[in-house]
Amino acid sequence: MTSGHSDVNGKPHQCGECGKVFKTSSNLQTHMMSHSGLRPHECLECGKTFPLKATLKTHIKIHSGIKPFKCVECGKDFARADSLRCHMISHSGLKPYECSECGKAFTLRGNLKTHLKIHNGIKSFKCAECGKDFARASTLQSHMLSHSGLKPYKCGECGETFTQRSNLSAHMGLHSGIKPFKCGECGKEFAHSGNLQRHMASHSGIKSFKCGVCGKGFATSWTKKMHQKRFHMEWHLQNQKHDET
Repeated sequence: MTSGHSDVNGKPHQCGECGKVFKTSSNLQTHMMSHSGLRPHECLECGKTFPLKATLKTHIKIHSGIKPFKCVECGKDFARADSLRCHMISHSGLKPYECSECGKAFTLRGNLKTHLKIHNGIKSFKCAECGKDFARASTLQSHMLSHSGLKPYKCGECGETFTQRSNLSAHMGLHSGIKPFKCGECGKEFAHSGNLQRHMASHSGIKSFKCGVCGKGFATSWTKKMHQKRFHMEWHLQNQKHDET
């Protein structure tokens, strides 16, 4: 692992691995831990590990329930200032980081990097209950709720319950009738950003999700799954059973 440096004229200290620059050498040294692969600091609540004690300390706020950082646009509260900053980008509408495989765009480079694992087939996060593998830690965490049977988020309109707050938020759009996410290509409006993203794939012309039975290509994994359920039900059920064992 290469180290960073600062020249005699006092220019910022630059990381030799990724090119990121820092004002002080101590900040650079702290950053270099992220490239070492070492994550010695573990959260006692959820087991998640971190390269720095300060990062763990920030993470623990999630479990405390304290959310002192409020979005001035929508009123949503956050436990961390950096989470609020990332969230604020969603109000700008900017998604400069685009996946070269499927055309899906993201507000943050880190989200794109995580998304790419879906295409390269890497699934390094395994469920201890059923052995199912996942490309992202957050997806595994969401999956674990399915084993608990808990659905703590309840819709005040119809009483339907959900395992995740995000699923409830998406569901509430059905009751409000508000569709704030508009397609820039055709003008179609959606209640949830995820639905808009899936729709946008239809405009890209890229069909990177192939049916394992007939080889037909689809723009999204969801449309591929619907195709398999409709035309290859027996194969779909067998594959689903395999995933659950």
